[in-house]
Amino acid sequence: MKIELQWNDVQARKPEPCEPVIGYSPEWECEDFNAAGIRECFLTDEGNWLSAKWDNDQDCWRTDDRTAPTQWMNLVGMTPSKIFQHRVKTACHEGTGWVLYSADGEPLEEWPKGWPETVTTAWLRSRGVEVAV
Repeated sequence: MKIELQWNDVQARKPEPCEPVIGYSPEWECEDFNAAGIRECFLTDEGNWLSAKWDNDQDCWRTDDRTAPTQWMNLVGMTPSKIFQHRVKTACHEGTGWVLYSADGEPLEEWPKGWPETVTTAWLRSRGVEVAV
C-alpha cells in the first residue's frame, strides 16, 4: 500500500468517498481549540464533506457539514508529527528564493506539490503561511 504524505488540493483531486482523511481549512483555525485548522473528515457518496469539530461548550465532538477543507491528506499510516511536518507554517526569503518551514521549525526538503514555482508574500499569506522578514 502506498502512503501519501502530501497535501492534496480538493479542487484538483478528491479522496475516495467515505474514506477518512485529514483535512485543512483556514476557516477551521481557532486559536483556542484548533490553531492548525486540521480535522478528520471524509467526502460523502453525494460529494459533500463531513468533518469532526470540537464543541467546547458540550465537551464533545460534533459533525460539521457547513465548511469543506481546502486541502486533504490520507489518514492511513499518519501520526500527528507526520501530519504537521507537511504543513507549511512559515516562509523566509533567503538569497534567491523562499525557504519554507514546517510547524516544528524544520526546513522543508521539497516544494509543496500544487504550489506555483514562484510565489509572492501576499500569495503565501493568503494560504495562512507566516512570512518572516
